[in-house]
Amino acid sequence: MNVTHWHMASLNWLDQLPEEALLQLRDSAVEIGFFDGEHIFEPTASPEFVYLLERGLVRIYCLTENGEEFTFGFVEPGEVFGELPVVSEGSRESFAVAVDLCSVVRVPRKIFSGLMKDTAALSFRVSAQLARRFRRSEMRAVDLVFRSAASRLAGILLLLAEDFGERTGKGTVIQLRLKQTELASLIGASRPTVNLSLNAFRKQGFVSIDDGYITVRQAEALQAVAAQLRS
Repeated sequence: MNVTHWHMASLNWLDQLPEEALLQLRDSAVEIGFFDGEHIFEPTASPEFVYLLERGLVRIYCLTENGEEFTFGFVEPGEVFGELPVVSEGSRESFAVAVDLCSVVRVPRKIFSGLMKDTAALSFRVSAQLARRFRRSEMRAVDLVFRSAASRLAGILLLLAEDFGERTGKGTVIQLRLKQTELASLIGASRPTVNLSLNAFRKQGFVSIDDGYITVRQAEALQAVAAQLRS
């Protein structure tokens, strides 16, 4: 689904770019719309594009040797994604799939790479996003080794509430309609295991679920569970 205009409403950080760089980016970029569940990119040996998310949400995942999905995380509006091949000059190993209706700006890899080399503001922005994602990946790697599935689930719910939460009178609503299979892929566990832990959290009043949206009602209680190490 092609979009004929380029709002870039959530990409206001591009205003920091020099006028010449911004014009080059606009001339080479294309804005594309994706429906919920549509793949934006798949693994490839020679990726040709880098992407900027204007609206919606994107899930980044890979497939395990057993063919199961493991979710690395979600991309928010205003973020660059699919940028690793530009930084590392390697292949693309992950998938990107739209969550709800998305508007994505697609930029040729060579153009984006050149702008990163010549524009400090863009390089800083991309580096900051990479550092943030690396810290999150580091935390999740430690969790997989030292924490139980229930502890990992508590931790990921807190992270999602931090990144995508909206405070209400009942708690912090995670603005993602998450399936249990998606939660399982986020914490490296099976769906039945996630179901058991999530039901336990509900019974204890730590969370509530309404129409697929999870509300964190007792963040401190979840923090205590998330801090527990394997026995």
